[in-house]
Amino acid sequence: AGKRLLVAADCFPSLHFLLSGLADRFDFVLDTVPLRPGESWLRDEDFIARWQDDVGLALLTFVTSTASHRCDVARLAAHGREMGSIVGIDITQG
Repeated sequence: AGKRLLVAADCFPSLHFLLSGLADRFDFVLDTVPLRPGESWLRDEDFIARWQDDVGLALLTFVTSTASHRCDVARLAAHGREMGSIVGIDITQG
C-alpha cells in the first residue's frame, strides 16, 4: 500500500488538484489537514499533529496565498526528519 502525502488545506488549489489526480497513479493517499473553524491558515501544530511515521512526503506551503501566513519551516522540517519523511516546500509566495 502507498504512503500518505500530507498537505495543508490552505495550499494552492491548483496544487491540490494536481496531487488529487496523481494519487491513484502513484499509489499514495492524499491527506489534507483541515483548517480550524473560522481560521484563515493552518497552524503548524495542527500539521504536526497529523504527521506520523506513515507520511512519505509532507508538502509545506511556505507562505499562504490567501493570508500571507509563513510557516515555521525549521520546526516542520525537524519533525519531518524525526518521522523519516521527505519534506517538500512550495515557495511560490516566498
